[in-house]
Parts: sequence; structure tokens; C-alpha cells
Amino acid sequence: MLTVGGAPTAGIPVYFVLSPDIGRFADGRRNAMVLTNEQGVASITYVGPLWVELPVTGATVNINVEVTQQLSEQLQIRIIRQR
Repeated sequence: MLTVGGAPTAGIPVYFVLSPDIGRFADGRRNAMVLTNEQGVASITYVGPLWVELPVTGATVNINVEVTQQLSEQLQIRIIRQR
């Protein structure tokens, strides 16, 4: 939740970037910008990789979430391949 002075802040751009380019967001893009809502939250749906994109050993996907260069976070998702 993004707040200013303790209050949720709407309309702030939040950038989501996949690294490496494995999988995509629900709209088919690998990089996206979402504005915060009235609760100060920006959310996006990550859709895992296609079968052909995923190495046999699996992969670790980083989703970089950035508001400013000083305010950012990196999420890590480990994806395994099952038969």
C-alpha cells in the first residue's frame, strides 16, 4: 500500500518488469504500468511461462516493482516444471 502522510494515495504509477522474460502479465505484456487505486494498491496478474519457455530445470523469475528509483522492490518466483 502506498501512503503519503499515512493516507492511501490513488493515481500513482507503479511499474512491473519481468526479468528474465519468462511468462507474462495477464494482458500479454512483459512490462506494465498500473496506477494505485483508492486504497493505495497497484496490482497485476502474472501468468506463468508457456511450456516451451520453461527450461527443464525450472526457472526463477524476478518481478521488479518500482515507484521511483529509491522506492522499489524485487519479488522472486521459483517455477518448476511438472509432468
